[in-house]
Amino acid sequence: MAPRTKTAGTETETKEAKPAAEKTAALKATTEKKATAKKAPAKTTTAKKATTAKKTTSKKAPKIDAEIQFDGKSVTQDVLLQRIYDAWAVTGHDKDAIKSINIYLKPAENRAYYVINESENGSIFMF
Repeated sequence: MAPRTKTAGTETETKEAKPAAEKTAALKATTEKKATAKKAPAKTTTAKKATTAKKTTSKKAPKIDAEIQFDGKSVTQDVLLQRIYDAWAVTGHDKDAIKSINIYLKPAENRAYYVINESENGSIFMF
């Protein structure tokens, strides 16, 4: 260790002079180590987020197929939905504008009543 000298009440250290090239190389090595250390945790954090996203999207709603039977007649939900879409298109609306459909079935009247986007309503024949 280099000797210390006192000047005007403060301590200063005398160090040996290193060549500028050695100082630059040492600084680069230190910076690279810090950069590498900082990058590694970021990758693991990203991997954890991706795993979490996969877990939440892996649950799917089950596919439901329904068929209504009444008085010897039957109709599937797909047929009813297609008839509702056709009735909606006849009134001048776009099929892609549908956000929600509520269907009320009255087999005794042979009618299916519907409400589209909580505002437009109508009815179709079921059978």
